Amino acid sequence: MTGMIDAGFVTDVGKVRSENQDYAGLFNPTDPAEAGVRGRVFIVCDGMGGHHGGSIASELTVKGFLGAWNAASHPALEDRVNASIGQANLDVRARAATEPALRSMGTTAVMIAVDGSHVVVAHIGDSRCYFFRGGRAELLTRDHTYVNDLVEAGLITPEKAKTHHERNIITRCVGMADTLKVDFSSRTVQPGDAFLMCSDGLHNHVEPTEMQKAIAESDAATAARAMVDLANARGGDDNITCMVVKIQAVEPPKFAVPEAGQRLGTRLTPVPGARRKSGPVDHGLETGDDITRMIDTSSIAKQSNGPSLLTKVAIGVAILAVLAVVAKWMGRI
Repeated sequence: MTGMIDAGFVTDVGKVRSENQDYAGLFNPTDPAEAGVRGRVFIVCDGMGGHHGGSIASELTVKGFLGAWNAASHPALEDRVNASIGQANLDVRARAATEPALRSMGTTAVMIAVDGSHVVVAHIGDSRCYFFRGGRAELLTRDHTYVNDLVEAGLITPEKAKTHHERNIITRCVGMADTLKVDFSSRTVQPGDAFLMCSDGLHNHVEPTEMQKAIAESDAATAARAMVDLANARGGDDNITCMVVKIQAVEPPKFAVPEAGQRLGTRLTPVPGARRKSGPVDHGLETGDDITRMIDTSSIAKQSNGPSLLTKVAIGVAILAVLAVVAKWMGRI
């Protein structure tokens, strides 16, 4: 337990995988003065990109993010997060450019930054952040996945999504491009509030009500261990990472703060002036405003027959566009 915030995490290879490609880290100083200068930050990543690529991408992202965080001097918490994730992305891209075997690596990332009573949540990919207050659980993040896009368009049900054969295709990740699309939100917290960040190896097996119960009954590290153990008991078919952050006390924020509860939306996160010496990395991805895809090659078998992934994606996007037109037309009747 650390003063204002009790935080702990557990990361586990699971029961099926041979390598843990998740990675997590935190900056939670015991000195209130240091926290007042730098704030506190917590991050979970779930890597992908074949043998060793995912583990390298996730580790680079966590270490790059924390290094940039401690070196930053931005007056607003949101800007500090934005710059730090941008630097981490540059680190991943630069490493991929120098090693052809790592060219398809990438990672999800979910993080919370705390400045007194002000908290910023940012994420890219399908790792999640939950918020708990007064016995209630709230999912703060939206999965950036192909299947979730289908669910939101009404093309498949949430139940079908849980077993969909393309559920591991993500639409955004660190390492995908020089400029990221990162979702941000913020809120004001009070003592007794708690957050949980996790990879899909946990949230695929543990329900929010179970998370709430574990957090209410234990300290952060014990609760994280209990939930990882539960996910393993239910199959452990992926790497599992769980980080719990419990707000013990709050102080007035030290950084510039937007309006409480304001939805910050999606930010483009480039690194100004950054250049790679070896030129662009070919990830084998389609990128643009509507189509950005990356495949977790460690869990999706390549198919020699049937339509290609790009064809399926194009068909899915076309269907979404048609539905939007129909909905707009029906609204005029």
